[in-house]
Amino acid sequence: MNNELMVSAICWEMDAAVSASFAHAIPKTDDLLFFCPDCLVDVTASISINKNCFFKAPSLHRPGCRNEKRQSKSSGAGDPTKWPSANPDVIIPSHLGELPKRRQKQKPSMSERQALAKSVQPGVILHPGTLREVVDAWFTMTMSDRKKYPLTVGVAQLNYYDAFAFLSAGGDISSLGCGGVVVVASATSNKFGGSFYVTTRGRFQVGEQMLPIKARVRSNDPDFKLLEDGRKEVQIFLHGAPPALNSEGNYFHPPAVTPYTGFVIKPKSAG
Repeated sequence: MNNELMVSAICWEMDAAVSASFAHAIPKTDDLLFFCPDCLVDVTASISINKNCFFKAPSLHRPGCRNEKRQSKSSGAGDPTKWPSANPDVIIPSHLGELPKRRQKQKPSMSERQALAKSVQPGVILHPGTLREVVDAWFTMTMSDRKKYPLTVGVAQLNYYDAFAFLSAGGDISSLGCGGVVVVASATSNKFGGSFYVTTRGRFQVGEQMLPIKARVRSNDPDFKLLEDGRKEVQIFLHGAPPALNSEGNYFHPPAVTPYTGFVIKPKSAG
């Protein structure tokens, strides 16, 4: 019996365990099949009153399954009694960006389900992460955990240690390499008007000039509150297309901001 929410299940089409939050977010039209890794019954993604995603078995788990307890208990009459919501551990993203789509397969037999469940590496859960989620995970990890946990960036299967690189400045901006990894740079923060401007200490050569990367953090940006306490020394995390020179030609813009690219600001306390 398990007292925790069931936060991962096997996805037949993806040949892997996936997170409940991923399964809950995908369009229903994708029609992916998820099943319990223990008793192999079909499960579906749901969300608790505390906004925690989890898997449940519409037809109940088999007796003795370690996920059995998480099902609603029938009182014999009237509405079923619900188990209280739990707070599951945060799942570490395995991919920076969306998970690759897999080809649809014919519904598996029980023996095929069992074979797939046995082949899935224990503890490895496919879970797509935004740039912020991936940076948050890296920032709180120990060095050994960074080497332990896998992270796929684009088509490169890396780990959190190899997927992050500290900025190497001095050359051409095209050598930054922030398209294939997340680049970490020491930076300073200064307020001007209603925004903060975060400027890398490292600079890149443009003709006779050495220019920094500079990011503007507006009042409605997620990192604004971090900078409001007046801190000057920070780290900036960059991922995406190479930074472009601004119209005045005196600094580089960071990569364009999307859920999976752009920049994230963190205190200068990890590394």
